[in-house]
Amino acid sequence: MSDSGREAQNVRDRRFQRTRGGLLDAFRDLIFSRGYDAITVGDIVERANVGRSTFYEHYENKDDLLRQSMAPIVAALAFALQSDSATDNLRWVVAHVRENRRFSTSVMTGEPRRLIVQFVADGIEERLSARHRAGTLPFALVAKTIAEAQIGLLIAWLAEDGYAAGERVAEALVAEALVASSRAIEAAMLPP
Repeated sequence: MSDSGREAQNVRDRRFQRTRGGLLDAFRDLIFSRGYDAITVGDIVERANVGRSTFYEHYENKDDLLRQSMAPIVAALAFALQSDSATDNLRWVVAHVRENRRFSTSVMTGEPRRLIVQFVADGIEERLSARHRAGTLPFALVAKTIAEAQIGLLIAWLAEDGYAAGERVAEALVAEALVASSRAIEAAMLPP
């Protein structure tokens, strides 16, 4: 690729990132001011000062925007099932959730909570099905139970400021996922 081709690609990449950042900022601001249920794609594009078609170049709908904005947290929670380093990843998540308490509380309650739980459950289900054969209890049910517990723990922790150290919460998230998945596997799933 020529220097001018690389430069044009860099400009497109920066524009793409700037647009995504603007949409995410607008989305966050609207959640704070109106709540998730009350905002529309039209509200987001108006606040971000972009066209509706530009929004759809980046996201399918506002649920997709929520999913992508929460992707690192969702991935870390789902990853708790399979790694010794999961606690390290979750320390970052717990610190991030606490630093962004207002946003975290907004998206972990009401309709967004249902979506976040489902996003986490999807990741957990994927990990379970990669490691085990299905038995009498569907992976989706086990995954949803674990995800509900993880999000519930984070919400309760945020509500009880100072109740527990962030590191202990991260350890509890991992333990919760591992214990729940192993019990479900023992009770209702066939070995790999």
